[in-house]
Amino acid sequence: MRVLVDARDKLGIPWQNSENEKHGMFVMSFEGRGGVAVEPMEFQLYGLALDALWRDSGIQDAYTRRSEFQLSESVKYFLDNLDRIGQPNYIPSLQDILSFSPRKAFLVQSFSPSLTVGKTSVSSLLPVISM
Repeated sequence: MRVLVDARDKLGIPWQNSENEKHGMFVMSFEGRGGVAVEPMEFQLYGLALDALWRDSGIQDAYTRRSEFQLSESVKYFLDNLDRIGQPNYIPSLQDILSFSPRKAFLVQSFSPSLTVGKTSVSSLLPVISM
């Protein structure tokens, strides 16, 4: 979302709702910790802002222009599913895992036979993929 907020600004796209400027500033102030998971309660603080921003036509316009800056297509999947993903008891679905792989990247990962998502064994469904 930070990339979208920044791109919206740089592309000169106005906010649909001027209140979302505050949400944008809040999201831009997030201090990532490179590879360290965000705790569910911390994510909850950002959930409302992320949802409001994603519904803003200014952010949607920036997303449609993502070819002008670097942003994975999979971002839409996760932002469309914020309500479910933002739940404290969230467990990734198989589709979540498959959607996580960025476009034009390669996945060279052996899955352990014991890796399951819900009642589905991921290793039985996913071969090693190289694109």
